[in-house]
Amino acid sequence: MTTDSTDASSEPKKMTAEEIKADLERQRAELTATVGELSYKVNPKRQVEAAKAGARDAANGLKDSAAQFADDVKAGDRKALSIAGAVAAVAGLFVVAAVRGRKNS
Repeated sequence: MTTDSTDASSEPKKMTAEEIKADLERQRAELTATVGELSYKVNPKRQVEAAKAGARDAANGLKDSAAQFADDVKAGDRKALSIAGAVAAVAGLFVVAAVRGRKNS
């Protein structure tokens, strides 16, 4: 059994039954791999694990940044001290506003 197929030169090529079978098996294997990859990506358990890993990495990054910032403040880094002072001032304003809000209530 033979059938027409086109190759890179766009000329019809006769395929044997064995070639057709081999081509179908190759396509089936590619499709199976694609379906496997898709089901791995959309698996809810895998998505939860990926989200947990992302959150864990983000938390570790923040922890490292905070530790570096604290080290910079301890070392007397002017920029770090300015930021720490600004944060303390804003926090102080919130405390004052909260105390005044309670007194007025």
